[in-house]
Amino acid sequence: MPPAPLTSAEVLRSSWARTTGTRDLRHMLPIPRLERNKLKIARERIKYWNFVSGDKVRVRGHKIKDMLEVTDVNKITNRVRLRVPPAEGEEKKNTPPGEEEEREKTWNVHYSRLQLFIRMHQFPGRKLPQPVFATRLGRGKQWWNQAAGIWNWKRFALSSNPRLPPDVLKQPIPWPKYVKEEDKDREPHEMYDTTASAVEEVTYTFPTEEELLALGAPDVEESYIKNLYYPPSAQPSYATPVEVFVTRELSNPYSRAKKQARWQARMAYKRELLGEMVKAELADLRGRTRREARAEAAWKWKQTLDAEDKAEARRRAELRGDVARAEARRVRKERREKRKEALLDRLVLQDAPNQVIPQVTA
Repeated sequence: MPPAPLTSAEVLRSSWARTTGTRDLRHMLPIPRLERNKLKIARERIKYWNFVSGDKVRVRGHKIKDMLEVTDVNKITNRVRLRVPPAEGEEKKNTPPGEEEEREKTWNVHYSRLQLFIRMHQFPGRKLPQPVFATRLGRGKQWWNQAAGIWNWKRFALSSNPRLPPDVLKQPIPWPKYVKEEDKDREPHEMYDTTASAVEEVTYTFPTEEELLALGAPDVEESYIKNLYYPPSAQPSYATPVEVFVTRELSNPYSRAKKQARWQARMAYKRELLGEMVKAELADLRGRTRREARAEAAWKWKQTLDAEDKAEARRRAELRGDVARAEARRVRKERREKRKEALLDRLVLQDAPNQVIPQVTA
């Protein structure tokens, strides 16, 4: 089933956005008919964007040669907003009320006019490092980043200005680290934010081996069990390292690392068992070829694993209580059958015209 076209609300919501990457490809879908006269059609839009918020770029073919920062992008119209000084912004023509300040801070530029900043490079014969911009951009194969929820790929420059050496030009261009505007230059709140001194303060130190040996684990467990049933005679010591004794109880046996360790141990056991069986069969061929001996060893190995799996299934069933429940059902069924038989044995039919004992004819 094809995806539904973009709605008017989605067009308005995705028109200008600060982005750290490509979360989805819905900007490539068709646009409602009422919006088509003002927006680009789907085949003219850019699918994978190499410019995101925080990138440093330069505008090609303009008198402003400074390095500018990308603030947000419009994937529907293929345009980018740049943060520039107020005096160097675009001309304020027909600016709606309330947008003068925003127009003074940003500059609306088309995607094709931008050159991405690569790095500062020290060229031979120059005293200071020079900024290098990409005149053509390429990208690697995209892959889905499950943790960040975006599409990722490596972007690199195909050509640069000034021209870089080939080994430097092949290096991927890193993506910027996005920081929210409200988080920049934000003073820590004295009621909610933890101070640096409180974070660096050491509030707990692990006990030494001598302290653990002198503590005595059975005594601590015994006193803990007594406190469950009897009121404590004294205030418990909060310095007792309780986590030393409940590590196994609190650890998750179904964590990914433990499941992986169990699986690896199982695979190692299977390989070792197969090797032992093959070695035993090859030691006593009994008129067979080595290939036939290996095949028979593999067959016995599979039979052994199947038997072990069935035994493990029975053990787990007993552990879950399935065997006990099945036995209880069997006892109830037998009791029910015996009760029915007893009722039939005690059944006495009254004499009536319809009670006729059939006679066997010779």
